[in-house]
Amino acid sequence: MTCVGLSLSPRSGIELGGTKVFIGGPCYSPDYETVCRFNNTHEIAAVYVSPEIVYCVTPPLYVVGRIPVELSLDGGTTFNFSSTFRSIPVERNPPDVQGMEVERWANSTSTILSWNPNAINATHVDIDISQFDDQQFLLHQGSLTSFKNVPNTGIYNLDYSKENVLLQ
Repeated sequence: MTCVGLSLSPRSGIELGGTKVFIGGPCYSPDYETVCRFNNTHEIAAVYVSPEIVYCVTPPLYVVGRIPVELSLDGGTTFNFSSTFRSIPVERNPPDVQGMEVERWANSTSTILSWNPNAINATHVDIDISQFDDQQFLLHQGSLTSFKNVPNTGIYNLDYSKENVLLQ
């Protein structure tokens, strides 16, 4: 088996993050601490699939265009493999997650977020609530709040009376 170079599939994804990127090229071992680094700043643990494939889920990228993707096989000490990924503006590929607009959140104590659970190959998901400017098509950096390890049922009831959500 020859394992060289770095290939990404898909090679692009929405700037909001959440794209599962399969990465081939180096030979992988389940014992490796494989890490992906997006745009020189966001480090994400890779998931081992086979000796030829791992994948990483893109974080929110906060930029549009070509960004560097680097790969480490030693837990992030060295990044010896690189390629590029295209971050696509949100207006070109709207996300598959729905929720109420922030203006409507102010008049409510809860909202229901929904998604297609079959589109995510995981039993649990992390939910990040971020602010998006739909006039300038700009995702503000950082999350307003996060919910970790939520069961991937396709629905989440966000109750503001119980959660600490700072809407701006």
